[in-house]
Amino acid sequence: MRAGSDNCNRAFSFFRMEASRCDLIFAGLFIAVTVLQIMALIFSPLDLAADEAHYWEWSRRLDWSYYSKGPLIAWIIAGFSYLPLEPFYAVKAGGMFFAAATSVLFYVFARQLASPAVALAGWVAMRTMPVFSTLGLFMTTDPLVAFFWLLALFSAFQAVKNDKPRWWLLCAVSCGVGFWGKYTIAVLPVAFILLLLLTPERRRQLFTWSFVLSGVIFLLSLLPVLVWNAKNGWVNFQHNAGHVLKSDGSAIKLQYLAEFFGGQLGLLGPVLAAMLAISIYRVGRLWLRERDATSGVLLAGTVPLLLICFVVSLNRRVYVNWPMPGALAAALIFIYAVERGLMVLPSARKCISHIIGPSVVISFAAYALFLGVTAGIPAKFLPTKKLVGWKSLGSDVREIVSSRSEEPFVMATNYGVASVIAFYSGGLPVYCGNVDRRRMNQYDIWGGWSNLLGRDGIIVIQDLEDLGRLRNHFSEIIPLGVDGREIGDWKFESRKVLYGNEQLREFYYFLGREFDGQTPDAPDGR
Repeated sequence: MRAGSDNCNRAFSFFRMEASRCDLIFAGLFIAVTVLQIMALIFSPLDLAADEAHYWEWSRRLDWSYYSKGPLIAWIIAGFSYLPLEPFYAVKAGGMFFAAATSVLFYVFARQLASPAVALAGWVAMRTMPVFSTLGLFMTTDPLVAFFWLLALFSAFQAVKNDKPRWWLLCAVSCGVGFWGKYTIAVLPVAFILLLLLTPERRRQLFTWSFVLSGVIFLLSLLPVLVWNAKNGWVNFQHNAGHVLKSDGSAIKLQYLAEFFGGQLGLLGPVLAAMLAISIYRVGRLWLRERDATSGVLLAGTVPLLLICFVVSLNRRVYVNWPMPGALAAALIFIYAVERGLMVLPSARKCISHIIGPSVVISFAAYALFLGVTAGIPAKFLPTKKLVGWKSLGSDVREIVSSRSEEPFVMATNYGVASVIAFYSGGLPVYCGNVDRRRMNQYDIWGGWSNLLGRDGIIVIQDLEDLGRLRNHFSEIIPLGVDGREIGDWKFESRKVLYGNEQLREFYYFLGREFDGQTPDAPDGR
């Protein structure tokens, strides 16, 4: 029994570490993870994602909003472009920065919720979840909304838990700036108001000058996006509302619900996803019983968003990244549940093997894919298939354009393809025409077709049938080879994109002479 008792004590010794030692371990792990991500970016053979290139296109035309999102991601990319970085890394740098800032803020927040060792263990669990271990490898709105969601939640915690209403001002700024990144964060102000209404001892904060002013600050932050939308036919709001409000028939679609839960199991790790769900349930019961301020704030940052995603998934597809900010708050709920004794952690060894281990394996697989390791998996099943072939495509177009005596404009029929051509061709102006009943995109808002009257254009398409709708806009269309030479008798040569030994897609190049200056067919929807 003596030996068994000693082993038990050693197993649980991790959770009794001093604060200074925990902070030191956190600092070491944080630096190690950050360096790992930087090295992954440096050694990855993959190109920018089409969406990343599209956001880069936005950053070249700064505005108060854009077709599908607010302006924050474009502003950040534009800001990092002033640093002495290659364009590829200038695009990626913002995602890396905000992922790192989120990681630090999460640990600071966790230290206020629990003992240092439990906070450190919770941070490790969060950072090894696939959705957060890869956060920062891509410059999307996810790293931005994660940081500002967490900052708003931290500010609300200070205001409610410690009865310091002035923290609502920082919360309002966080929600306002976060709204410019992703509209999802608009859920938080509503959730916080409901929280105060349901917490009698804090209800008076609704009438303090700081809370009222914070409401004014948040509403003012909406104005730039509202004004832009009013000037552009509310296309931004109509597009985003379509994701949530437009019905896909009246019946419940079980496949969407299965996709929603299956996606979360993959992004969070199966064991951790289950533990987060149990934590939310037990902390929810605690709040109902005690109206505990900490529980209320954390639940406000989790439950409303998860419920919205669940309801939408009953009838429409929910993208797996939508609940991500709520998962971040759920990880804090897990930490708080452990601290309050609502969840009992096993020994440190079992935590690593049973809880963190599965997530590490999934994250390792994700990093392997990001570094170009395919392990014999067919290309069509690889999520990284969308990150190959763009550099060669942009290089082709640049060579073709430079070979013409008079510089032609470039036209693609897909916004993602147009964006990666613009990026990898060295910044050539590219236009996006409609030939296949597509929805609207930012290129349609920019327009500019009338300025191209009489000019020749390089046309990039993937389906030869798409060429039919373009014939009426040019006096003549001529097939081109990959090297830019004109091919007679309509013999086609294509740029084939290979991943391993499999062909993913192919592109055809054409020269269109004397464009008529008319806008190609209008998009079918928003």
